[in-house]
Amino acid sequence: MPDNLWRAGPDGPIWVALAGPRVPPLDLLHRAPDAVRHAAARIAVRAPYRPTGMIGALAVDDEGRVVHRLAARGSSFRMVTGVCEAAGHLVLGSLRERGVALCEPPAPK
Repeated sequence: MPDNLWRAGPDGPIWVALAGPRVPPLDLLHRAPDAVRHAAARIAVRAPYRPTGMIGALAVDDEGRVVHRLAARGSSFRMVTGVCEAAGHLVLGSLRERGVALCEPPAPK
């Protein structure tokens, strides 16, 4: 589930915050007819949601090719909704956490 985008400058990669992992049933649902998607959306609003312990971010170039990938399961930091680079680190933000997370940027892909 991609969330916010961030770019340091005109030549830097575009970082994409990944709020959660892909869920195969949801991939199928996105291709379902409108009536099915609308019914599922009405049900989903009432369903309890607990973010997984997965953190993730992607960096893509201007052609959309992935140049960096950060993914970790079992993290205590959940639901990454923002990512940026600062002082040689990635800064991850979340709507669910009380602070930010710092990590080393992944090596180029």
